[in-house]
Amino acid sequence: MSSVMRIIAVILSVLLAGCYEYERPPFSQADMKPITESAFGREIIASKDLLSRSDTEESRAFAEMLDGSLAVYEVSPTFLILQKDEKGKTQLLTLMKNQHHLFACFPMEDKKEEKRVAAEGITIRKGKSEGLWNPKVVSGGPEAVKAWALNYAVSGHKICMAVPYADARGLGANGLDRKTETSQGKSKSGSWISNPFH
Repeated sequence: MSSVMRIIAVILSVLLAGCYEYERPPFSQADMKPITESAFGREIIASKDLLSRSDTEESRAFAEMLDGSLAVYEVSPTFLILQKDEKGKTQLLTLMKNQHHLFACFPMEDKKEEKRVAAEGITIRKGKSEGLWNPKVVSGGPEAVKAWALNYAVSGHKICMAVPYADARGLGANGLDRKTETSQGKSKSGSWISNPFH
């Protein structure tokens, strides 16, 4: 079982008929960049050792898929889209963070959205896989599919695994570590990976 599929099986262990996969990669190689060219991506890769020593199977499974050769679509400094090929189809995983958690997320089904995009030349049909994982298949014109994939990754509902890297109880009113806040409300800079659970 692949690392991405293992994460899905471990986290969800229920039938996720609403997840999506793509007949062709929605993002071209020109759209993507090595994960190590993103500051957030470098922090994610740096977290591999920490996550692999975790007490939870979910975190260890997530660590297994982390590789410096991964390519991502950078939406923002704290939002990346990982495009992963699985058995001739492409799956998208979104990676996000806030001040205390890293989120690895998969899209949820949205039947209203599926009907809406039909007018844009996008087809979303039932998958043919058997067993626990049977995502719907997205196909259509390359530009239309790319635009929908990006929009849905950003604005669609998601099922996420949250991996803590800092204790939220230790954060000040502005979301920064209380220990590094000064009397003026400023903070010293530092990677979130370098100081997990202060």
